Amino acid sequence: MTKTPDRSLSSKTAATGKRVRVLRRRPPPTNEIVEGDGVAAMRRMKTASVDLVFSDPPFNNGYTYDSYDDRLPREEYLEWCEQWMGQVARILKPNGAFWLHIPDEYVAELKRIATDMLGLALRSWVIWYYTFGVHFTTKFARSHSHLLWFVKNPKRFTFNAGAIRVPSARQLVYNDKRAKRSRPARLDPYTVPHRRTT
Repeated sequence: MTKTPDRSLSSKTAATGKRVRVLRRRPPPTNEIVEGDGVAAMRRMKTASVDLVFSDPPFNNGYTYDSYDDRLPREEYLEWCEQWMGQVARILKPNGAFWLHIPDEYVAELKRIATDMLGLALRSWVIWYYTFGVHFTTKFARSHSHLLWFVKNPKRFTFNAGAIRVPSARQLVYNDKRAKRSRPARLDPYTVPHRRTT
């Protein structure tokens, strides 16, 4: 653990010539990782205090965790999701955003919880496409999952388009003059880029 640097100042007062210590107020932390039960941790957080939540919850598909049971009955899993998603909606700032990563089995239900029950607005439904996955012999291999982007207020939110812009096929492949070179954007489905490691 690193110590927070002492931001106090030493100076002499003009009147007495004595050295005094002037304390500067430390700004509140802007990034914090909280470890523990998500629902319990969010319940301790202030309402409308968080800019962004990204959640990749257990998928209820039988994955082996240390202590979490990933084989809940369907209704029990959805009730649990409603609890933690309700806390997400509560702690989001008025211009806050919530990204949810979820597979096919529960995406429709969790979208409905977020929009119909919690009042969040769905901004984008992104298909995260990847070219790897579990091999199957009796059906197509699943090579995607879902990223749902919700906002608290559909008229007030942050979208940093410049940070994710990439050239389009119109520009790179077809040299189409209609393509606006200054305004390409990341499309959905989103493809996971390959990175070869040696």
